Amino acid sequence: MGDVRPLESIQPAQAREEPEPPRQPQQVLSSIHMSIGILEEQLRQSEVPSLIKVVELLQANDDDLATYLSSDSKGKLIPRFLAQLATQLTREQEFLRHECEQLARDAGELSKVLGLEAAPGAPTKA
Repeated sequence: MGDVRPLESIQPAQAREEPEPPRQPQQVLSSIHMSIGILEEQLRQSEVPSLIKVVELLQANDDDLATYLSSDSKGKLIPRFLAQLATQLTREQEFLRHECEQLARDAGELSKVLGLEAAPGAPTKA
């Protein structure tokens, strides 16, 4: 499997002046497998479990959240942690969206190369 690209390295696609030549089916399939690997790795590294832990802490102290958030050593860390977590989850979402878009382009290209119709439920460009 290939290396996972750091979230910070994702840049919007640049407009190309000349279209790229069509790729061979094996190249497109390789790109699809690479995207799947990247998506799987990103999902394994997701910060969603951190959010679940914070929710559990809040639920365990829901009888007096104000005191917990203002006086408890762990509770006082939650607001800052949630802000950082929101930033990280936003980056994750952008990264996953970008990779899914690449995967959809590759699947569409493979369909064209193989002379197939778009699969039912496949995303289409409006």
